[in-house]
Order: sequence, then C-alpha cells, then structure tokens
Amino acid sequence: MRAWYKRIARHAALALVIILGLVLRILPAPISAGSDIAQFAGFADTAARHGACFYYYASGDKWKQEGWPYDWPYVYGPIWAVILGILGIIVPHKPTTFWRNGVYYVYIPRGWIIAVK
Repeated sequence: MRAWYKRIARHAALALVIILGLVLRILPAPISAGSDIAQFAGFADTAARHGACFYYYASGDKWKQEGWPYDWPYVYGPIWAVILGILGIIVPHKPTTFWRNGVYYVYIPRGWIIAVK
C-alpha cells in the first residue's frame, strides 16, 4: 500500500509542476513577444499564398515582396510552415511596422501572439 501512495504522490507532483509551468507560460503570453512572432506572420502569408512552392520564397531575399518585417530566412521544417499558413488564415496577424527617429518599430496583433505561442 505504501508503494501505491508514493506513486500517487509522484503523479500529483508531476501534475502540479506541469500545471504551474503552463500557467506561468500562459499568463504573460498576450503581453510578450519576440521578433520571431512577427516574422512568423510574414511566413504565414507566404505559406498561404505559395503553398508547396513556399521554400522558393523562404530564403529571405524576397522579404520585402512578401511583406515580412525582417529579412530573415525561414529555417524551420515544412510542418511549421503548414501550421503557420493555417493559423494565418484563421487569425488576424498582419504586424504594423514603421520607422521613427531611426528606430524600427514592429507591433504584433495580440491574437497572433497567443495563437503562435
């Protein structure tokens, strides 16, 4: 009976750690985003627009044509491109970009931040 109790205690501890980790991850999600989240919005448009030809446009050379906020290439696998393409169809995601006093600003829709995270 003691082994049963230890096993339940271990499972409960694991569940607590997972739940606590998820809460700590979810709470700041809508108010925190790195530049990769904005770039994913550009990748989503490219994936939705070009489908199977996505990688032809993913080198970063066509970043302005594709409307990406940065000139970074797509370095992920095809599954992530498909996921981003689907998310891009469902969730408003167009970042707002502009220069002011020599500083480049990028604002990302909150829904897109949450969807990607």
